[in-house]
Order: sequence, then C-alpha cells, then structure tokens
Amino acid sequence: MKTHLFVLFIFTINALHAQQIINIEKNITKGEDINLSFIAKSVRYIPLETNRTVLLSDELQVYHTTDYIFIGDQQTNLFYRFDKDGKFMNTIGKKGGGPGEYAQALFFFIDENLNDFYIIGTQEKALYVYDFSGKFKRKIELTESPWAINKSGENFVFYNNRFNRIKNANNINELFLADKNGKLVQSTPTSIKDEELDMMLFELPFFYTYNNRLFYKNPLIDKVFQIDNNLNLKPVYEIRTGSKPVKPDPANLKLLAERISIRAIFENDAFRLITYTYKDDFNYQIVYKDSWKTERCGKSKSGFHDDFNNGPLFRPYWQSQSRQHVLISLLTNEDIEKQKQLFENISKKQTTLANRQTDDNPILAIAELNE
Repeated sequence: MKTHLFVLFIFTINALHAQQIINIEKNITKGEDINLSFIAKSVRYIPLETNRTVLLSDELQVYHTTDYIFIGDQQTNLFYRFDKDGKFMNTIGKKGGGPGEYAQALFFFIDENLNDFYIIGTQEKALYVYDFSGKFKRKIELTESPWAINKSGENFVFYNNRFNRIKNANNINELFLADKNGKLVQSTPTSIKDEELDMMLFELPFFYTYNNRLFYKNPLIDKVFQIDNNLNLKPVYEIRTGSKPVKPDPANLKLLAERISIRAIFENDAFRLITYTYKDDFNYQIVYKDSWKTERCGKSKSGFHDDFNNGPLFRPYWQSQSRQHVLISLLTNEDIEKQKQLFENISKKQTTLANRQTDDNPILAIAELNE
C-alpha cells in the first residue's frame, strides 16, 4: 500500500509539473464560444470624452484605477487623465525640449501607491515623473534606454531593446534593475542565444503582475519568468507556440504573420488569459487553473460574447493594465461599424453611446471579474 501511495505521489508531482506547459498551437484552429458572464459579473461601457483638447487615435495604452483612466496615445505621444466615467480631466506632461518636457515617448507607467505617472523617454534614457494632475515632479536619468518598466519594491525593472543584438556585440544585457534615483543596481544577460533570432524583435517583451509578484515574457522564447527583488529570473511555465525562427525579409514581412506572437498575459486565481496575434488578428486562449484545460475563446472571431447586453464581442485589449479585478476591451469606431447591430443593442440602453460621430474617441468596455 505504501508503495502504491508513493507511486501516486510521484505521478501527481510529475503531472502538476507537466501542466505548466501551455500549448497554443494545439488549439489554434478550434475554439469554443464563451459568454462573458462565465468569467465576469458585469460589464460597463465608458465613452472617452471627445473635445478639441483630446482627439485620440486607435493606438492607445490604457491604465485603469479605482478613480481614473489614464491614456497614452502612441501616434501623437500625448498622455491624458479621464475620470472613471470617461470625462476628460487633464493632460499629463508636455512634449518639447524645455524643462520638465519630454522629446518623444510611446509608453507610460503608473505607481498608484505614490500617485506618480512616469513617461518613458526611451531616446533620452530617462523617466519623466508627474503627479496625476500633470504637474512635473522630477526627471530620473538612466544609463540604458528603457522601453517598458515596472516596480520591484522601490526599484525600477526595465528592459532595453538592444538585448537581442547578439551578432554585433558581446555581453548584451536584457533586463535592468535601477534604484529610485536611476542608479543601476543589477542587470541580467540576454536570454536569446540563437543568432538566427538576432534582429527578430518585431514584438516587445512585457511585464505583468499577479498576487503582487512580477512576471516577464520575451516573445522569442517560450518561458515565462517570475522576477524577484534582486532581478533573479525563475521560469514558472511555458507557452509553446510552435513558432520557428524566420529571418525577416523586407520584401515580404507578411511571412511573420504566420508566427504566433504572445502580446499579453492576464492572470488571476481562476485562469490565465493569453493574448496573441496570428495571421494579422488578435486571438485569446484561456487556461483554467482548476483543470488546466486550455481553449481558444470563440469558434470564428476570437473573444467573449457579451451576454449581459448582447453587445459587441469583448476582446481584451493587449495594451491595457489595471490592478483592479477587471479586464478592459477597446472599441474603436472601426470595431463599432463592423458590429453595428450589436452596438445598437447597448446604445439603446445607454444614451451616452448613442449618436456617435465618426471622429469620436474610442469606448472602453470594463468587465468586472468574478471573485
């Protein structure tokens, strides 16, 4: 009997270890229609106010807090704060060359504990710190160019886009740890060893947080790492995409669309939701933690069906973040036009969505997740 229990114990441990491999390619052509109510208890549609001061493109970074919605427009390099109902409050920072101004920026980061808004000045190797009202506080100079950034305790963790240039340089580092004043504390060598992958970074690595832990994914390798406060990387699971290295051909970059590219990961106690691109479209795979079953969301078009309102397909937006228990979908005017009838179903219930103009700012759908 003891022998049987020991064998069962070993089998269970091995099975749990094996379940940490998520095979995206296996489910790429089949999926199941999933109602939004299966993972959420409500959904709220928030039209972002449109006026002369704030005219947004469709290429946005979104950060949702309890009281505010922060937007970075990657076409204009401008940053905004809205209230929780989408009313415009103020711009943050100013683009230019004067004191407290940034030259160019695509991304931002928020520290909700300090109410700090960081504009990431990649070319200037700097962070520009503002309060939520848009007032400039200070500039933090770094020794390397930051692309995306997060906090580890009081320190900053960021990656540099040079890390995969392994053919032309030695000792290229991938991740950096800097203190609150920008002083370099630690760095890690590149995780890319294969020269065939050199210059292949058409997708950006990214961070995500879960249970106050920081995770990191490089799109060129399968492993997802947990990062501790000393910049140690611990592999915690793998996402297998079946992608093969493809040398970029400037004359035919469409070949890269055949690769599965992981763009974002959301994780809570119930599931992991993996956002990826395949054949020029965004797709979603959900991994249930109770069974580790993996399935593509949607049989045809990937996403969740809004069964609360019979509204447009809920497609979690890859460039959105929140420390609240929510998922965020971005509805552009193009999305609304493609799902016109479904959008009319919710605009009849919510008058703020009716009579939209073609140049109105996008709408955010905020799904509050089940406990």
